[in-house]
Amino acid sequence: MKDTIVAITVEAFLQEKGFRANTHPFQWTNAEQEQRDLPGYFVEVPWFEQLFGDPLNPESLILFAPQGYGKSSHRLQIAQIASRRKASPLVVPFTSFDLLFENAHVRDTSERYLALIQEATLSQLMHEIQSSKRDIVPLAGSPDLQSQLHALLLVAAPMVAYQYGIYETPLLAPLVQHLRAKRFSLKEGLQMLSTLARAAGFVSVYFLLDGIDETAYTRRDPFRAATLLSPLLDAPGVLQECGFAFKFFLPANLEPVMREHQIGRLDRIPVYVLTWSEAELVRMLRLRLESYSRGAKHTQPVVRTFQDLCEPQPTPADEQLAQAAQGSPRRMIDLAREIITLHCQQATTTDRLITPQTIQQVLSVSTREPPQAIASLPVEEPSLSLSVFPHLYFDQRGMVWLGHQPYSELTGLDRKCMDVLWQNRRKTVTYDELIEALYGSDPGDGGDPKDRMYKAVRSLRKKLCIGDADMDTYIHVQPGIGYVLCNYCDTPPVPPQGSDQQDEAHG
Repeated sequence: MKDTIVAITVEAFLQEKGFRANTHPFQWTNAEQEQRDLPGYFVEVPWFEQLFGDPLNPESLILFAPQGYGKSSHRLQIAQIASRRKASPLVVPFTSFDLLFENAHVRDTSERYLALIQEATLSQLMHEIQSSKRDIVPLAGSPDLQSQLHALLLVAAPMVAYQYGIYETPLLAPLVQHLRAKRFSLKEGLQMLSTLARAAGFVSVYFLLDGIDETAYTRRDPFRAATLLSPLLDAPGVLQECGFAFKFFLPANLEPVMREHQIGRLDRIPVYVLTWSEAELVRMLRLRLESYSRGAKHTQPVVRTFQDLCEPQPTPADEQLAQAAQGSPRRMIDLAREIITLHCQQATTTDRLITPQTIQQVLSVSTREPPQAIASLPVEEPSLSLSVFPHLYFDQRGMVWLGHQPYSELTGLDRKCMDVLWQNRRKTVTYDELIEALYGSDPGDGGDPKDRMYKAVRSLRKKLCIGDADMDTYIHVQPGIGYVLCNYCDTPPVPPQGSDQQDEAHG
């Protein structure tokens, strides 16, 4: 009779290897749950300082990133750094876009935004005033800002006013009535908040917006999400002239929609796209392991690499994880957690190291799953059921075939775009590669080449999918990265015997 294998617990294995008690370096993939530890293993991209900006000269910007690439961790890190700066901005996180739909009776979305921005900013300002013993200092020409703050709290954030024991008094009543009666523009409302923040000792306001794609209204509709941002992104003077820096942390699939529909004037606001190299992912993994294995008993980290937990192998486990992660920090953490979990199910003692076979057992499954976004590497076709659509073939003469039928409604630009995708059909064509192929190094005066490229691809998708530019039937969008051709065949189609098209397909 075989002995029953008694698996070890993950907690026992991690403690044996030197990690702090009751901690798991790969337990969380949500930055909100790791705020305390995040600075210890945050990896700065080369342009992080530009992303943080100069609080004395606040500048609004957009960061695009696919899901799981670190939008929220960058938002939290900016807030952490800002709190340590001598000339610090008032940092206001805004992650509850559902609140925009609560005041549905207010038709003007900019008015709803102002109400929410006022409440969020005033709440954060009062928290800072109370926790850091700050006080409102009269500015030149505004001797009674304290009264203005209290009156604005009573009008725009009554729950915050109640929380801090601020009530309407006969002295405040006229100012409260004035604020209730006056309808401020978005720009005027922001300037008033900026004045109050400066009076409390802050040099500007950093308003950090994250989670636009997490409402029931926007979760599956990038166009709705982009439209919802339009009142802020397109309002004259709001992004640059109010003492506010609006920093938008947006999902990558919003960028092509915003460019196509000209939402947000992306040619006039700094735009950054978050991507990670394998070397950066390896460093991120190392810092995470060091942070979690450094504690009260150890002044130095006990575990510096994932390979420290594994048996010797030709390619270090860290490199294998980074490669399998395909650019996604979240995917890397998930894979590491799965490997440790599987190891603990198979091992009988805590001192046993993870075997190469265990690693391959996890990674071999993960690599069969379609990647979320990966550039310049072989990719599998999207896991979309395409059986009802005819396969696409592109012949040497520039003719597109859908099944046995030629498609002749393409322009010269369509064919040029199709040729680039066809020649690279087993990998992702990045945005930059496609722009270079379509327009060369000197795109001329036709406008932003990225906008032109988005429109060209969307036009081609619309023609191939009979009017629906949002279908991934033949050209799959890898958000923030590029495009990959799918549902194609490598062999020429065979038209019905005796048809005039038979020779064309083989021409």
